[in-house]
Amino acid sequence: MSNFSVNATYYLRNAYAPNNRTLITEASRKKETNAKLSQADSNALKKAIRALEDYDYKKDESEVSSAEKTRFDKELRAFIDTYNYSMESSSKSSNRDIKNAGKNLEKLAQKYKDELEDIGIKIKDNGYLDLSSTATSNMKLSAFGDMFSSSSSFLKEARKYAGNIARHVDTYI
Repeated sequence: MSNFSVNATYYLRNAYAPNNRTLITEASRKKETNAKLSQADSNALKKAIRALEDYDYKKDESEVSSAEKTRFDKELRAFIDTYNYSMESSSKSSNRDIKNAGKNLEKLAQKYKDELEDIGIKIKDNGYLDLSSTATSNMKLSAFGDMFSSSSSFLKEARKYAGNIARHVDTYI
């Protein structure tokens, strides 16, 4: 877990709800099998993706409240944390298909590296995502639409790889 920092928030706990909320802490994660972590992380990633797709990125900026911007910031951070957790658990898996799905998540981020950096998300050397502390406060919500709307190729592919992890965990357990 030293490879990235987790912002344990209400939004992250919701991504792991209802049965895996405790898995957002390092202490709880150490007690679980990697198969359980892979399953929980991939399902949480899919929930975090759905949450980002629900935003109206075309909404006039004057109509976006500060509470809505704050909520988006926290949902985006939850997405990044679930992505990073999915990367971590899939890399530790002994199942080849799960490892490959994790590698595909990393390749996906590399494919969209420029677009992610344009909105304040860096890809670390280890493949984990890192959101700039000022990314959402310095940009309009509409700037995130290409990457995170329901029509986003990036999110569609990320959901596919998260689904691949979850599907192979079922046969791995």
